[in-house]
Amino acid sequence: MSIAPEAEAPAKPKPKRKTTPKAKKVRDVNGLIVGKDYVYDDFGFVDWKAMIDSQHVFLRDEFLLEKGIKIEDLSDEEIEEKKGEASDEELLIKLAGFKDLARLRGYTKTHYKFTEHQGAVTVESFIEWTPNFETGMLPVSTSAIASANKDNTQGKFSSYLAAIAENRAFVRNVKNFLGIHVIGESELKDRAGYDVEAEHVSTGESTGVGPQAALQKVMEVKSISFDKLKERLAELEWEGIDEWEGIEDIPPEEAVAILKKFQTAEA
Repeated sequence: MSIAPEAEAPAKPKPKRKTTPKAKKVRDVNGLIVGKDYVYDDFGFVDWKAMIDSQHVFLRDEFLLEKGIKIEDLSDEEIEEKKGEASDEELLIKLAGFKDLARLRGYTKTHYKFTEHQGAVTVESFIEWTPNFETGMLPVSTSAIASANKDNTQGKFSSYLAAIAENRAFVRNVKNFLGIHVIGESELKDRAGYDVEAEHVSTGESTGVGPQAALQKVMEVKSISFDKLKERLAELEWEGIDEWEGIEDIPPEEAVAILKKFQTAEA
């Protein structure tokens, strides 16, 4: 006679972890998070590069090696010191750094448009940013395009073209809008990003932020042409406008003054 094995006692359900929902970030009249310490540039705008957590910023090995320095020979304190001394092209920012920065800046919506053609994936990233003082407290939408294919990815990354293109487009969108000139990790070929040499990724001046760029965005939202802007400034007897042929000709301090005018009166 066979004896049936004893039935195993049912496993006790694991207790659910109690989590406390994070408090919603409150923004002040300038569109900035209450209680957050911000770093500002000489014109009074946020220095968004300086707002990226250091844990997401890295020194690029190739530039250290050119100086005869091995990263493994540096202490944590020395690494942080060299980050502060490094030029934009000598640094690298992780994708997480750009995601954190976008949340800090504030946005209401992101979406993507995917296109596949002949083995390549092209993605357009759209971000709707929350208003802040840099845009005259008006909402602004930006977009950027990036692609991924077998030639500008490497190794295992070639199997994830859509995800890579999406990350690239997002990073490019954030960088352009916030004026970040540092290469993102997703922009390097061997790290699921651009082949910098082949794609000629620019680390030069960006038109994403700054007084003139902010003024340009406000004008676009309000559908005000440059000529119309000059007409309205002429009515206010604004000095020096005859010398301005475009937004780039407006001195930064004048652009700041005009933005303040937009904030206090209907332009």
